[in-house]
Amino acid sequence: MAYLSIPQFGLCYYYEQVMIMDYVDKLTSLREDHDLKQADIANILGITQTAVSKYELRQRRYQVQDIIALCKYYGISSDYLLDLPLGLDDPRNNKE
Repeated sequence: MAYLSIPQFGLCYYYEQVMIMDYVDKLTSLREDHDLKQADIANILGITQTAVSKYELRQRRYQVQDIIALCKYYGISSDYLLDLPLGLDDPRNNKE
């Protein structure tokens, strides 16, 4: 398996010429699939278009509240967006 290393944000893996998208790629793809401009996302989040551009160019990390807002806007789960496995136990329930 070959990979592209992005030190600030982890790894983006490639397998048999299929790219597994990370959350930044997914959010960019969702924006484009909904025919939205960066300025539209900026208005939804209450930030500047420049900030959205920096998110997508990986010059700045998404803020948690922005990820939550975009998950709600697109109707997706944060588990899907962040590639979390299904069926994780809530650690608060594992009190001994």
